[in-house]
Amino acid sequence: MNIAGSSAFVTGAGSGIGRALSLLLADRGARHVVVADIDETAAEETARLIADNGDRAHALGLDVTDNEALEAAIRDTAATHGLDIMANNAGIIGGPPAFPAMTMPRIEQMIAVNLTAMIAGSKFAIEQMQARGHGGAILITASRASLVPSWADPVYTATKAGILMFVRSCRELAAECGIRINAICPGVTATGMLALTGGDQAADWLKEKMSREGIMTAEHVAGIGIGLIEDDGKAGDYALIENSAPIAA
Repeated sequence: MNIAGSSAFVTGAGSGIGRALSLLLADRGARHVVVADIDETAAEETARLIADNGDRAHALGLDVTDNEALEAAIRDTAATHGLDIMANNAGIIGGPPAFPAMTMPRIEQMIAVNLTAMIAGSKFAIEQMQARGHGGAILITASRASLVPSWADPVYTATKAGILMFVRSCRELAAECGIRINAICPGVTATGMLALTGGDQAADWLKEKMSREGIMTAEHVAGIGIGLIEDDGKAGDYALIENSAPIAA
């Protein structure tokens, strides 16, 4: 897919990988990028950064677990600007207390944000893309935890593993209607979520992992995601991202 001239919608775009994806989409020539985040102020900052580069963006405060709001936002974007690219990136990580002491409301929230909203966002985007008959590309942010069991955060790991199986199971959409769904699977990435694992700092188990593996930059991860969007040969696939340019932990 040639990103130049496309219309894109990015969730969790207020920071981290979502912000980096939004900026790269604009840099590649997307004519319009909807940057959605539950933190509307953060989304507005991302939109401002894009506008500073002379590109068009629209900030949107959005709770991706609100199905009606999510569907309406995607529908309105498609009606106004078209919809070529959907980046389902919003996600949350486990925090104290760890499983099994983790509360049921927190468990339900993680499943709702990390898995259900990813599926819902894909469904709504596919429906709009199909209605216009032009195909499209959907990128979902999974994790290296999609592939490796984790005693430290089994609920997070389960949600990310579910994303990967969903993506792989959607492979045939490419042949049926020209819509490609792929996933990125980064390791520990420098985002604001890291501190939440331990309350106000990275949890001890994560500190050890960061010390051993280093930390990826959001820009490095986003760059791999852009590559999946651009590569018309990728469908129902995922990129396990290696830390080629780590930040020292």
